[in-house]
Amino acid sequence: YKCDVVSKVSEYGINNSLVTLSLNVNISYLVMVPMIKEVVDDSMVIPLSIELVNGKVPEMLFSS
Repeated sequence: YKCDVVSKVSEYGINNSLVTLSLNVNISYLVMVPMIKEVVDDSMVIPLSIELVNGKVPEMLFSS
């Protein structure tokens, strides 16, 4: 198994940011049935926290 904590910041609208914290899990396991052995890789992303950070919108963008 391998686990990683990943953070990502992306733009979200005008002067807003979306901050995401997630756990990436990669698992490899051996499946054994009669006459066959096979390695299976499985991965999943588990969101731990999602936060929206609001910024101020510049006044020049408002209609007069």
